[in-house]
Amino acid sequence: MEIRCNAKLNLSFDIVGVRADGYHLVDTVMQSVDLCDFMTITPTDGSEIEIRSDNTSLPVGEGNLVYRAAKLLSDIYKVKNSGVSVYIKKRIPLRAGLGGGSANAAGALLALNKLWNLDIGDDELACLGLELGADVPFCLRGGTFRAKGIGEELISLPPFPECFFVIAMPGAGVSTECAYRQIDEKRDYARPDTERLISAICEGNTVAAAVRFCNVFETSGTSAASSEIIEKMRLLGAAGASMTGSGAAVFGLFMNEDDAANCCEKLKSDSLAYTAKPSMSGIITDSCQ
Repeated sequence: MEIRCNAKLNLSFDIVGVRADGYHLVDTVMQSVDLCDFMTITPTDGSEIEIRSDNTSLPVGEGNLVYRAAKLLSDIYKVKNSGVSVYIKKRIPLRAGLGGGSANAAGALLALNKLWNLDIGDDELACLGLELGADVPFCLRGGTFRAKGIGEELISLPPFPECFFVIAMPGAGVSTECAYRQIDEKRDYARPDTERLISAICEGNTVAAAVRFCNVFETSGTSAASSEIIEKMRLLGAAGASMTGSGAAVFGLFMNEDDAANCCEKLKSDSLAYTAKPSMSGIITDSCQ
């Protein structure tokens, strides 16, 4: 099975509390985009889970969420002949806040559910996904959602209006654990007006939505390199720009494709940069044999 695993953007990101177990409670608006990883999953004899990738920095053992997704399904549903060979062609940068690992895990869950004829329902699959990561349930569905709790409480929103995103990644990624630790030490930072952002999305007002992009990880100053790129995007005509997730990737919204392409080209001199469009899907199956 060949699968496209779409990245996600956090159009807004707020931290609203901390659970007793230390998990942070969030309020975020999430959007799938067509920047994606390509993954091929092939059944093999035996029970070995083999992960390969064109990115040598990607873990290929138990540290990989695809490996853990396959192991989880195999163990719970007692799958016989559960061997699989997985090849991941990475386009989504690592440690970027773009949800690449979660998207890969979601793709593995969907693919193996079909390949192994497990007939797991959507709700149960989302619960299994949550065991792998807070963003996995969103990646299974894709589109435009408000997410609360630790990210598992999903509220469907109207599709985001047609536009063009430029996504840029500074040279170094950000550890999610370190980013949360840093923000716990901060007290003074701007927070998003999530309700007004959602109102703009519901009205189909792209520019009004863009000016309300806001992420507490960015406004608290946890990534200076990301803030510099955001300012460049605005100078190059972005209607709005912000950081996604806990960083370090940032994105800007453009109404015109040529303006987006121009911004992307100018950012490539000192960062990874991509253009993307909103998507209503998190995982796309290209073929199944």
